[in-house]
Amino acid sequence: RSALENMIAPDNSEGHISMKTANRFINEFRNIPNDKEVHILIHTNGGELNAAEIICRIIHQHKGKVVAIVPNYAYSAGTMISLACDEILTSNVSVFGPIDPQMGFPSNSIIEAVKGNCKFAIEDVFRIESEKAINDVKALLTDILTFDMSDETKSKEELVEIIMNDMVDGKHLHGHPIFASKLVEYRLTVN
Repeated sequence: RSALENMIAPDNSEGHISMKTANRFINEFRNIPNDKEVHILIHTNGGELNAAEIICRIIHQHKGKVVAIVPNYAYSAGTMISLACDEILTSNVSVFGPIDPQMGFPSNSIIEAVKGNCKFAIEDVFRIESEKAINDVKALLTDILTFDMSDETKSKEELVEIIMNDMVDGKHLHGHPIFASKLVEYRLTVN
């Protein structure tokens, strides 16, 4: 096993993968024999596509086994680097994210906004991204919420919809406090 304790990517406090990360990776990786097993600790919110591509190609060319260790999170470019490895070690709380290139806005939303239309409206991108975000939150709530179902007058889906209407659909400002008593009204278990 290699002694490489390469950490991707805290070049700064946000753990952003940059060309500085790629250069550090190149410098550390070149000293490892090509047949040695390498473990890479990844903790990042993502970063630059070109830097991630360099790291992925170096990993892919390495003849020895490359293991990504993701104890917390590896979003976007970090997910891509993890997928380039031969094995990914995770904890019960490890999180990965979509690999959607960003060009000021998510590239797929820009493409969707201009598809079949020469005009590009920033409002369309915001609408598309907002719809995706609300759908993601609804799916998450449906998966993670546990309700007190002793009073079966409403289904889980109906209770999720009530919470969506109160907490997600713009009824309140983002910083509006929601107290435990309201969570009890939603039939969530609160102690």
